[in-house]
Amino acid sequence: MKKNLTLNLGLRWDYFSPHTEKYNKATQFSNYFNLPSVNCQTFLSGKCLAPAGDTNTPNGGFTGAPSLFPSIYTNFGPRLGFAWDPTGSGKTSIRGGFAIQYEESFYNALSNSRWNLPYYSFNEAGPLFGLPGLPTYGPTLPSGLPATGIAPSYTGSPTQPGAIGNGPAGVGFAGNIMGWFPGNPNKAALTGIPSPDYRLPYYENAFFGIQREIAPNTVLMLNYVGTWGRHLFWAEDPNRVVGGFQNTVTTPVTNPCNGQPVFNTPLLNPCFGALRTWDTSVNSNYNALQFSVKREATHGLTFESNYTYSHTLDYRSTWHGLTSGGSATDANAVGEAGYSLDPNRVFLEYANSLYDVPQVWVTNVMWELPWLRSQQGFVGHLLGGWTANGIETLQSGFPFTIGASADYNGDGIRSQRPDVPSFGNSIPFSPFAFEQGSSGNASGLSIMQLYGPGNPSATCSGAYGCAGVWPIPKPGTDGTLGRNTFRGPGIAETDFSLFKEIKLNERYSMEFRGEFFNLFNRTNLGSVNGPAPDANLSQAAFGLAQAALDPREIQFGLKLFF
Repeated sequence: MKKNLTLNLGLRWDYFSPHTEKYNKATQFSNYFNLPSVNCQTFLSGKCLAPAGDTNTPNGGFTGAPSLFPSIYTNFGPRLGFAWDPTGSGKTSIRGGFAIQYEESFYNALSNSRWNLPYYSFNEAGPLFGLPGLPTYGPTLPSGLPATGIAPSYTGSPTQPGAIGNGPAGVGFAGNIMGWFPGNPNKAALTGIPSPDYRLPYYENAFFGIQREIAPNTVLMLNYVGTWGRHLFWAEDPNRVVGGFQNTVTTPVTNPCNGQPVFNTPLLNPCFGALRTWDTSVNSNYNALQFSVKREATHGLTFESNYTYSHTLDYRSTWHGLTSGGSATDANAVGEAGYSLDPNRVFLEYANSLYDVPQVWVTNVMWELPWLRSQQGFVGHLLGGWTANGIETLQSGFPFTIGASADYNGDGIRSQRPDVPSFGNSIPFSPFAFEQGSSGNASGLSIMQLYGPGNPSATCSGAYGCAGVWPIPKPGTDGTLGRNTFRGPGIAETDFSLFKEIKLNERYSMEFRGEFFNLFNRTNLGSVNGPAPDANLSQAAFGLAQAALDPREIQFGLKLFF
């Protein structure tokens, strides 16, 4: 537009065709927004049918569909960008921009719908041969047999994919595809139900920055960066009742199959088991202030230093979490579990992201040593042509959640958080707080263990006891401790390298490289939210780091250029 102003405007339109099934075998849940009203269902001739006379939900709540979600034609993403030199001197630049970017549907999540009724069931017809937990080959209702009350046939080919062993001749084998047992009341152990309100995820990106040349070849930059995620993936199981296992004679759950009271069940609708739904209903936000100084190569010296102060918040930092819902044997079923703590109080999950790192400072220097660059003579070849490089990295630790493989709130999922401890919902742990005996106490416990169940001197108080000083919630209630409220050890690392150019002739040269990673061999402990159980109150290793980043590494190399 003007010599000192550049303006860019644009508009992008995205269309992502929904996943379809040729024979309309994709399934939707017709009572998605009214789960308790789902009619009772029984397996008849291998199909999931509603009671006689019910014509509204012929498949017990699940209906066939040609696609998993509707076509969406309104995905318009505007683009705006500008660059302005307010002085016209070429030494100052103000830049900014905004854009909306859409994301294609995450197929892995949506493909889970292949487990939806009535075309699939995870029910087991076991135990097979008296061995608990071994599934059988199915289906268990061969054509021509009566609809109900028939025992599984246990037939199948021993060469079926997934076989881990053969059974007696004529009865298939143990360990392959699960059978479909009509007498099993749990008619859905795993599903993938897209929400009728499904929308495509998108991101709003904003940038504003000022660049200023403060000295020859030296630029100072100050930027703001914002990214806001909208309609992000969210896995949920709405078929559960917080406190369901604590139901008493005065507070039962009503079984919508027959209207009768049901006691001591975490299922909102006992006609079904787990009903995992997929929705795009949650958001995230990232805001950052970036400061940097950069010096271009001058007299052989290049320098750059970047500092970022940021904050990232979300409801869940992964598309499905670290676990599939918190099984009884899952040692890490805490924090980022497959579902929310309470399906009716999703707001309890809004907290620091798993990858939230408030402060990061990275400085790198490259210096071409000035002496004997021409490499004349033996001394020149020996002492000339050297380049020294250094990178210094300092950053905050990652957040983590204190939790337990326990079902405190009685909803049937063993992935819970305790109540807020007496010292609050945060404590400034040092990097050494996660090491054995670092506290210097006689017991040899880590500082973090002193606040946990590993401390033999910890006493329980209150009507419902405690785990160390991490109070256990009242049975049937949600823990009050938030998600990702604590922060793990930070990272400090120095990397250094020396390069040596060796000129052979006009055509050939060599480069010698000596590289030293984590030069001072500092112990940088791994994230507490990793696969280890160090944030799990149910584990003996609670409070102890289970992993660390790489120690000092030294490597040498020689390159030939021609």
